[in-house]
Amino acid sequence: MVKEITTYLRGWLGYFGDCQTPSVLRSLETWLRRRLRSVVWKQWKRGRTRYRKLRQRGVGKDLAAHRVRKSLEEEELLVR
Repeated sequence: MVKEITTYLRGWLGYFGDCQTPSVLRSLETWLRRRLRSVVWKQWKRGRTRYRKLRQRGVGKDLAAHRVRKSLEEEELLVR
């Protein structure tokens, strides 16, 4: 998926790279990174997996546990 997106981004950067409004590219990048994080987070379906993957990426124990706990609470609220 990232390879496919990279192809599009190179094209957009080539076309819009010299534009007068770099904020457009910045906002596009921000949106894209948020969506990619969301896709990865959804792929890690279980709390244990999320915690382990966050720890592998260098997130501290307390922060990883807090983030996983918070996401599970949010998902539970959505289901109700």
